[in-house]
Amino acid sequence: MKSVGIKNLKNNLSAYLKLVKKGEVIVVTERDEVIAEIKKPDVTPEQSISKFEKFLQEEARLGRLTLPKQTKTLLKKNIGKPKLKMSDWWPMYEEIRSDRF
Repeated sequence: MKSVGIKNLKNNLSAYLKLVKKGEVIVVTERDEVIAEIKKPDVTPEQSISKFEKFLQEEARLGRLTLPKQTKTLLKKNIGKPKLKMSDWWPMYEEIRSDRF
């Protein structure tokens, strides 16, 4: 277990996160008072799946639906970006329509 002040944590965040990734617990202090603890989550990959994703996987297992083969599309990468130019959205449109004639 390591102890670090807020300022030092802020200035060296990536180094401390690497330690956390390796299993180290970091205690964050402010004026010698412990205010937080940073550690790896106790969540297994199965627990991190949403109820909706579990439902879809179960339906696929039962043969009621087919899951998509392509998981990361250009559309998903650009959701939330402000006003796309035609040169940005046209490849997404073509990708979405590619499975049609």
